[in-house]
Amino acid sequence: MRISRSSQPHEAIGYYVLPDGKVDVFLRKNETTEIVTDDNGKESAIYVAEEVYLQVDTTVTKTDVETDFNKFWDMVENPVVEPTIEERLAMTEDTINFILGL
Repeated sequence: MRISRSSQPHEAIGYYVLPDGKVDVFLRKNETTEIVTDDNGKESAIYVAEEVYLQVDTTVTKTDVETDFNKFWDMVENPVVEPTIEERLAMTEDTINFILGL
């Protein structure tokens, strides 16, 4: 997760189809407004939100993301780590040894 700052309010979901058939998805939540003053004393609003990014294929629609916003957010915040081939082999060997009583 990162903090995004913008001079305009954020969209909760940015969904951008790429030419290669993938989709860039930006999810934003907990937006707040900060008032900043420039060197000339002029005040302006800055919109600050938490943001995560993920890339999906076009089978995942914007409606899917809207429906399961928290699921997609959690996929980025708490990714599932697949075991390596070596780890899988070691688990398989341990299981076989257990079954054989070794």
